[in-house]
Amino acid sequence: MTATMTKEELLQRTRASRAGWEERFAAIPGDQLLTPGAAGFWSAKDIQAHLTTDHRWSTGQLRAPVRGRMPTDQECYDHDGIPPPGTNPGDQDQRKAWWHSIDRERSLEEVLAMIPEYADALEAAIAAVPEEALPRSYTFGDNAHSAQIRPARDGERGWPLGAIIASYANEHYDAHTADLRDAWARGLFGEVG
Repeated sequence: MTATMTKEELLQRTRASRAGWEERFAAIPGDQLLTPGAAGFWSAKDIQAHLTTDHRWSTGQLRAPVRGRMPTDQECYDHDGIPPPGTNPGDQDQRKAWWHSIDRERSLEEVLAMIPEYADALEAAIAAVPEEALPRSYTFGDNAHSAQIRPARDGERGWPLGAIIASYANEHYDAHTADLRDAWARGLFGEVG
């Protein structure tokens, strides 16, 4: 995870990374957005749905502590469903697989319509985090189904909250922008965009 930045630096990096993602995503011909292989077996639409879902989860995680409470499943997932039995929401790979099982059923139009709402909500949630919380040590604790980001207890492994935010915001955009760049280089979407 990245060293802690100020809130303004986090917001600037997140906005720049979002713009880079949106530019790369917008360059993909519409008929290629559903082509598997942009990142493993995921299409560009699947990656966008994944980013949007992760924004929802991150927004719920960041808003709840500012409001002095734990996040609800509705705030983290935008639905009241719970993970299938045996799914650990604190395990990022298991959480992503569960989300993907839901998001793959969404139409391209639904995914595209969700982009601005959830990306803007994430930026607003970052802006609402108190500056003094960013260097504090946080970890992931189990809150039923939403794997609460919470302050680390004495002796518990943790990371600066600012670094956690960066990993779920700008670094996440950057990683998937690289996936699209690689897919273009492999010729997945036609000529290099």
